[in-house]
Amino acid sequence: MSDAYVFAGICQKHGVADVSILMVSPNQSLLDKAELTKWAKERGLGFRLFYGWGDIVEEALFWSKFAMRPAVSAAAEFIELRLREVEVSRAGYELWQKLFYAR
Repeated sequence: MSDAYVFAGICQKHGVADVSILMVSPNQSLLDKAELTKWAKERGLGFRLFYGWGDIVEEALFWSKFAMRPAVSAAAEFIELRLREVEVSRAGYELWQKLFYAR
């Protein structure tokens, strides 16, 4: 919790009014979302808490100006392009293709 308060405080200090925290570790303990939201609101901050990539991707797609299916397909294609640009290992690239084309 203390890291969340510090992070949100630093964001506010730098003029950022909307703060989100993404936690991807399976070992991450649950934070008190209600308390953090209340704390942020008292300081004029917007606050969102996400556990895992699925939560944040779903949120981003919901607020996108694009329909969900085309947006997901476009994102997957951009990711594949980026994997080539950064010269990801052959095994990594093949894993991405296996995951993407398995849909």
